[in-house]
Amino acid sequence: MAACRWRSGWPEPGSRPVRPWPVAHLAERLADGRRRLDELQLDDSGVRATLVLSIEQLAGSDDPVDVQAVTMFALLGVSDCVDLTSALAAALSNSPEPEAVVVLERLVDVHLLNTPGPGRYRLHDLVRVAARELAEQMLTKEDRAKARARWIKRLSAVVWKASEYSGHGVTREGWLQNAWLEGADDLISQEDVLLWLDVERSNLIPTLQQAVVDQPDLAVQLAVGMNAYYALRRAWLEWLQANEAVLRLAADGDDRIAEGLVLHDLGAANAELGNYDQAAEPLRRAIDAAEASGDGNLQALCLSSLSHVLERTGRIAAGIPYAERAREIGLRLGIPPRAAWACLALGMLYLKTGATEDARRLFNEALELLVEPGQERFRGMVAQNIGVAYREAGQYDVATEALQECLELYRTAGAAISQAEALNELGKLCLAQGRHVEAVEYQSEGLAIAGQHGDWLCEADIRQSLGEVRRAQGLLPEARREWRIALSIHEQHNTQAASPLRELLNSA
Repeated sequence: MAACRWRSGWPEPGSRPVRPWPVAHLAERLADGRRRLDELQLDDSGVRATLVLSIEQLAGSDDPVDVQAVTMFALLGVSDCVDLTSALAAALSNSPEPEAVVVLERLVDVHLLNTPGPGRYRLHDLVRVAARELAEQMLTKEDRAKARARWIKRLSAVVWKASEYSGHGVTREGWLQNAWLEGADDLISQEDVLLWLDVERSNLIPTLQQAVVDQPDLAVQLAVGMNAYYALRRAWLEWLQANEAVLRLAADGDDRIAEGLVLHDLGAANAELGNYDQAAEPLRRAIDAAEASGDGNLQALCLSSLSHVLERTGRIAAGIPYAERAREIGLRLGIPPRAAWACLALGMLYLKTGATEDARRLFNEALELLVEPGQERFRGMVAQNIGVAYREAGQYDVATEALQECLELYRTAGAAISQAEALNELGKLCLAQGRHVEAVEYQSEGLAIAGQHGDWLCEADIRQSLGEVRRAQGLLPEARREWRIALSIHEQHNTQAASPLRELLNSA
């Protein structure tokens, strides 16, 4: 990490008369972050004087780590992230992460940083103001922009690598530029990628929001890449925020595929949050953008998603034409997964109308489109949705058949966490049938798989479902135990599912 020369540009501390200002006036002056350091200055013992002294001591040291620490302090002021991780510092300073950690720890030693946990650092609000002032003095505007761009590109590379592991899909695969994946070669497995993103999760939205202002050319790329990670973690609120942040950029740009993807993901995030009315409008706009782009796969995706939203809100007749168009496009373009998903959506709509035979025909068509080797996992996803649809319709025998097929397909594909999810769905089906002992068996097996693979989100979901079974068995203390564990998991990972669990525990 190259060190920059630093010279104190702040006013020298000196005595200032105490003014008998009212509290309201002082609060108003302190509300301005840049002014806070001046207002809190009291002779040579003021906050600014203390910070100046610490930085001057580092800058005048013969130890190169101390000199690097001054530059690092300024670079940390470039970022809007609250959690200053070693990965963030390494990207900002363009240095190896182990070297960045040494410099960060030196800043902790002199009380310019605090460290709430291993690899995580924070600036006090007033110290952050000082870091920003120092960044403006030490670094040119171009240097600050380059530092932010390095971090955004690092994040983008990792989220797109997560997308690659999940399977980008036809449209994203074609839209993606290979250069976006450069910079994440050190993460060699999907587990490495997801763990890295879990650590940086609190930084994703602040970085994206900063990119919208400072690096708009990178912001949309980053937001669209976040899709796979947020979907895997079911972080629907953050997914919503990401697409809201870049919506205007995408709409005002010339890239209709980017616009369609952002609008689709915005609608899908709303749908996952249960905001179906808010989901419909962006999905309709997404269809228009997809049509304008000439990307048939994207158009079919948006049509299927809109049909699902309409089905969820009971507007069955309105949803059928969209699903039919999506099926026609998928079949015409020869994209089996897209056609299969449209058949699934259309079958779910027909099932709601009571047209059981038409629904069964479409469900079978969806599965038959996915018989090529390597499509077992996607076929399992379709079978899982079919099983859930039949369960919701009260057709338990065919629901059992579909969910058992789903489980076997996941086993063939080696998709362990998907197996755990399927076992949880079978447990829910048994609960609906009053077969409580079997429900516990399925969900206990799923829980063991989730624990073995360290998937905390799947574990929390299964524990919540298992709590419902225990309550149905009349075992309320056991039910509350499962819900408390699920709640602690969600609280630990700061997910939006924590609130409903608290309400559940309070009402039980």
